[in-house]
Amino acid sequence: MGLGGVLFRAVKSGHLPNGITEVKGLVRETNGFLRELRMTESGLKVSHVVTRTIATITLANLGMMVVCERYSPTHCRAFANSSLDKIVTFWTITTALLLPLYVGFEGWWMRKCKVTTIALWIDAGLAIACFLMFVGVVLYAFGHYAMF
Repeated sequence: MGLGGVLFRAVKSGHLPNGITEVKGLVRETNGFLRELRMTESGLKVSHVVTRTIATITLANLGMMVVCERYSPTHCRAFANSSLDKIVTFWTITTALLLPLYVGFEGWWMRKCKVTTIALWIDAGLAIACFLMFVGVVLYAFGHYAMF
């Protein structure tokens, strides 16, 4: 028996004297809240998976760039002259700058759910790591390469 049936029987037996219209409103409100909670939880799970996947790809890309530059400069120059370099560069710049903004939006979006704060902190840590690693690579490039 659902929540509506339990409330209907409570009103019918006299345990809830306020009448059936208030009970129907309560049932509608409760069902709406549960529907919203389910949508929020499923949206949050998808958001976490997407955020962590993008952050992992970006961190792996930046890590490979650092390792490649350090141990195999010849391969790094060959990659820099390929057409794939433009795609990777666009991906890195875009995600490193937009991922912290999205995680901030995600935190605002999920501010009502107190259960998910640990997951939001994990996403925030990954986004900040992406941004700081990107800034580190940019500062390294300014210090070690001729710009003109």
